[in-house]
Amino acid sequence: MSNMARVPMLGALPARDNGFNSIRIIAALAVLVSHSFALTGSTEPLERTTGGTTLGNLAVAVFFIISGYLIAASFARSSPADFVEKRARRIMPGLAVAIILSVLVLGPAVTRLPLTTYFHSPETWRYLLGMVFVGRHELPGVFVGQPNGGVNGSLWTLKFEVASYGLAMVLMAAGRWRVVTVATAWALCMATAHLLDGRQSGVSYYLAQMVGLFRFFAAGMLVWLGRDRLPIHRGAGAVALLAVVGAAFTPWFCEVVATAGTYGLMVFAFTCPTWFRRLTERGDISYGTYIYAFPIQQVLVQWCLGSAAPWVWNIALALPLTLAAGALSWVLVESRCLATAAPMDTSYRI
Repeated sequence: MSNMARVPMLGALPARDNGFNSIRIIAALAVLVSHSFALTGSTEPLERTTGGTTLGNLAVAVFFIISGYLIAASFARSSPADFVEKRARRIMPGLAVAIILSVLVLGPAVTRLPLTTYFHSPETWRYLLGMVFVGRHELPGVFVGQPNGGVNGSLWTLKFEVASYGLAMVLMAAGRWRVVTVATAWALCMATAHLLDGRQSGVSYYLAQMVGLFRFFAAGMLVWLGRDRLPIHRGAGAVALLAVVGAAFTPWFCEVVATAGTYGLMVFAFTCPTWFRRLTERGDISYGTYIYAFPIQQVLVQWCLGSAAPWVWNIALALPLTLAAGALSWVLVESRCLATAAPMDTSYRI
């Protein structure tokens, strides 16, 4: 009994003393590694063992778990208007700059079409709709024939992130019933994700993706809602993460990530060493790293590597360039847009 009494509840720990930012930058780099396989026509080891889940999918799940936790906290201490403003400030400026740079700099530099044809194509200007999460991520003559077509395929997750914010607002607005509403949504997603086919198009595709991703987002929300009753035990957290490793050899990998993996992630976030937390003490460059990694990798494939190059070379060349782009995005765009509004609110750092 004395040992159990010394195990702290999550709600008793300092809310801002966590390693979320450092975890997110590692997740963003994991997406880069995952895309290096896709762009060179290789198959990831994790994809082989799980039957389809990639390292990039796992990293996105981590993003959504952390976002769910922080979004629930943000909504609880904000008015609806403030909540929407926070989300817009965090997501929109960096995305808008990345989209504009893709159209006006990246596209003209790498398109196989004459510049007059490129700039007169309606497809070029439709790419700007990506700033409001609409349209296809394609530019005329850009990255044609690459194994993973389109321009900056990483952006596909952002519309589902924003949709999760909206759904979270609805669920959290249930007041004292919010635990029930969030738990019900999470259970429905867990039960139906395997029944939906994300390879289809149209409504079926969006429904499958939303259900699949929201099970992670809602898991993070449930952790925050139950923080006062959730013990943070390093041993239990280690066992939970080992369960995730073991599940990598089963078809239920995502389900284990959304349960045991969520707990293990939270334990690590709040008990990780100080040096790990300090990796990102000068700024949260994870978002910029995420939105710039893929086009940088695609440029490398087109200009100097080719799609048959070893994936390790793509990682080696893209890594420093991507980290530099992420740092510039944070310093020149993201931090400036956040600086004028509640700088101590860590929910801005999502």
